[in-house]
Amino acid sequence: MAQQFVFDSRLPVSNSLSLSDPNHPKNVSRTLKVTEMQSNADTKYDIIPPPRVEGFQNRHDAWLFFGAVCVVVIGLFILIRPLPLVFKFSCIAVVIFALNYAAGKLENRTV
Repeated sequence: MAQQFVFDSRLPVSNSLSLSDPNHPKNVSRTLKVTEMQSNADTKYDIIPPPRVEGFQNRHDAWLFFGAVCVVVIGLFILIRPLPLVFKFSCIAVVIFALNYAAGKLENRTV
């Protein structure tokens, strides 16, 4: 937590205190002003944090994910039935693509 320095100009300054002494009120206020200007100048060199990434932000893809899972389940039921070989190969290709899509979306959600 930053400390705030308050300087009261009404306080009397001792005559034995020289102007070159660092504890002289003029030197204290000058040093504080220089420090403040330096800290303000240094802020342009501060590291900018990367943008925050929220977890589970792919909410709009949920229907596509569940649709791909349904395609896989329906495709497996279709593959059980006796059908022509060409139709089974095309169904296998669709099921593999749907599994790949569902696995990719599941991986993105847990990262």
